[in-house]
Amino acid sequence: MNRMRLQEAAARVAVQLGVSSEAAEIVLSGALKDLIRAENIDPDSPDPDRWCYSPRYERPESRPGYIHVPFMSKSEDAAPLRRVIASAADRAGTSDFMTISIMTYVWEAIAKEVGAGNVVRVPGWGIYGPYRWNPLNGGEPVVYPRFVAARPFRQEVRELCPPERARNDALRIFQRSHHPGSRPRGSRSLTMTTMEAWRSHIDRQAGGRD
Repeated sequence: MNRMRLQEAAARVAVQLGVSSEAAEIVLSGALKDLIRAENIDPDSPDPDRWCYSPRYERPESRPGYIHVPFMSKSEDAAPLRRVIASAADRAGTSDFMTISIMTYVWEAIAKEVGAGNVVRVPGWGIYGPYRWNPLNGGEPVVYPRFVAARPFRQEVRELCPPERARNDALRIFQRSHHPGSRPRGSRSLTMTTMEAWRSHIDRQAGGRD
């Protein structure tokens, strides 16, 4: 954890406990050093298993407010998204349920903007936009959503992810299975429909009904 993140965490703890930020920072810094020593973690290691897969998120089902991800039949497929939700919730100081609910609204809004013919630029992340594809057989043009990663995102993945961890097969399989031509004629599904189902599923989990 860098100094800025430590200070942000200390400020939140100070408010909750009614102590000074300086005192909270000292205690948190000591606790983090103890954790690093106990887990034998090199805080400066570029290994993705060190900085991304924190022991706290290896078994998210042990967390209070554990989120079950719908529409994913395999637990290992859902695990990375659960880690994203858990990490974002902790850093923002919100619950897992609130975090994923907000994320579904963001994804839904992006889909609406791209569907309206606009591009959504996220600094440091990338750009979403409608991409026109002209069939080689001379058929009618088709517009698909397309994402292009920003330079910082590309650089971060390039520096941190070794070639043996690349997931070319998973990306190709997903692209092939989600091509419009792979669905039965007449079937129709929208991002909004999926996000609404997500939120309904989350509400049931939060209420202990799922």
